[in-house]
Amino acid sequence: MMGQEMRERFWCMAHAAQAQGLVPVMFTISLPSRFHPMRGGLPNECYGGETPSERNQLLLKAWAGVRAALARRAVRIRGIRMVEPNCDATPHWHVLMFARAEHLPLVEYLMREYMRVKGEACLFGAQRLGWAWDGIEYVRAHLAKGAEIEGWGLV
Repeated sequence: MMGQEMRERFWCMAHAAQAQGLVPVMFTISLPSRFHPMRGGLPNECYGGETPSERNQLLLKAWAGVRAALARRAVRIRGIRMVEPNCDATPHWHVLMFARAEHLPLVEYLMREYMRVKGEACLFGAQRLGWAWDGIEYVRAHLAKGAEIEGWGLV
């Protein structure tokens, strides 16, 4: 999908979310430090040797737990997930999510509970956005850098 078409889809998604009364939040998720081959510019002695693809699969498995927990509670979300490599090729995610305002505390709680890899909590940040457009602009900037973006719809 070309950049202009992708941006158009993001704008349409943001408009639809706003029309439904959903609010935007941006999550950043990274694997625990032992999954990074480098630490402070030096080889990480705790690194287990997983490839970038294997590390991303670990995030996907944890994400499946989040989605299942949301579905069990009938919490519907929509948004996009960007996968971006750190300088050591470890994938980290940026998730621009839209949800009902009253569901955001639960969504954040479930993200913190289920985004675990081999028993360790993922590094996690959440930023509620005043405008969906802030998140769309963030996504647009990453598109310009050539980030891989995977869209996902309603759970």
